[in-house]
Amino acid sequence: MRRKRKANLYIRGRTWWVWFRDHRGKQIRRSTSQKDRALAEKAALKIEDEFFSAPPEADRITLEDALVRYLAKCERSKRAESTLEHYVGKARQLLRLLGPDARINGLRLHHIEEYIDVREQEILVRRPNSTRAVATVGKELGLLRSALRYMAKQRGDDGLKLYRFDTDEIFPEGVIGNYQPRNRALSISEYHQLYQAVWPDRREYLQAFCGLGCRDSELYRITPEDLDDAFERVRIPGTKTAGSERWLQPPADLWAMLTERAEHTEPGEPLFPAWSNVRRGLQVACKHAGIDHVSPNDLRRTFATWQAEAGVPEAVTASLLGHTSSAMVRRVYAKIGTEAKREAMAKLPPLAPPPTVMLSVINESPKKSPQRQMRRGERRDGTKKPAKKAGSVVPRDRIELPTRGFSIPCSTD
Repeated sequence: MRRKRKANLYIRGRTWWVWFRDHRGKQIRRSTSQKDRALAEKAALKIEDEFFSAPPEADRITLEDALVRYLAKCERSKRAESTLEHYVGKARQLLRLLGPDARINGLRLHHIEEYIDVREQEILVRRPNSTRAVATVGKELGLLRSALRYMAKQRGDDGLKLYRFDTDEIFPEGVIGNYQPRNRALSISEYHQLYQAVWPDRREYLQAFCGLGCRDSELYRITPEDLDDAFERVRIPGTKTAGSERWLQPPADLWAMLTERAEHTEPGEPLFPAWSNVRRGLQVACKHAGIDHVSPNDLRRTFATWQAEAGVPEAVTASLLGHTSSAMVRRVYAKIGTEAKREAMAKLPPLAPPPTVMLSVINESPKKSPQRQMRRGERRDGTKKPAKKAGSVVPRDRIELPTRGFSIPCSTD
């Protein structure tokens, strides 16, 4: 005969509650909302059946849910619009290959490894000479890891973590966090070569990039209203963070170029309309100039590099670039160029003295007399050592003991 199932009831105040354990052994407590024990018994059994008929909330969270929640958290944290767009682009790749309905608690190491192989192959097909495929994939997986760690801090209605695993178990080592910033910056001579090679209508763009140190999105938003004639300064409309909006006082030649463009630009219109295919245009110009390729961000790095070579403090350069601290300048932007290093090394004094100096040193150095062989009983200065008294002489120790006093008469005596 089948034993009748009973619920574990206890009373709290005047209401009956039920407790039971889930499939992981965690204790679950629910109110039956009943004051009568018989009704509470029936309600408790129904609560248990409904609980075990549906999987835990953590097992229902999909990859799309996790990424949407994390992006919403980033938006609440006042992340820059460009940063959010960057995250959305990475999220699209994750959803495309892993699937929007994939359960985050079902992701395993082999899923991530397959994702890495497919994405690297896709990047190399589009850009065969790319050396940053691993870094690109690492950024995408970094977004996934951040989303999973955020979900691990969230708990469902059942009190369990929405992500219950350790992220280090599913991500291979050496993939996330291997991003190395570019250190490409133009030297003065390279800038002159590029200025001659670029199209004439784009030379003023080149001047603005390297003279203002602004991002391309910032340059395209400068209008005639952003020029202050009284102080000869220009407002850079920051696009990445709230503190990136700044006022700069450009050199005289650059200020003259800006004011001339403002005279021929309608109010509210950009001084520099967006340069379509700017990367392609710079690549072609660099090829004609015979120098390595540069991007718009490399031109921004050129500005910071010239500032560093001129001895400008990092905090000042950070303010000019629109950063709140000098950490990013030190890590990414302000790099000392090869020509500046060569000029600095050229300022060292000659390490090998000229022959005339060497000859004078040899002539002025005192000549040492040859070492004379010291004789026995002499000091180093050539005087003789005083003779020792006979009674004060102590015989030297030998291996054999002295035999005086122990002689035995011979039989012939």
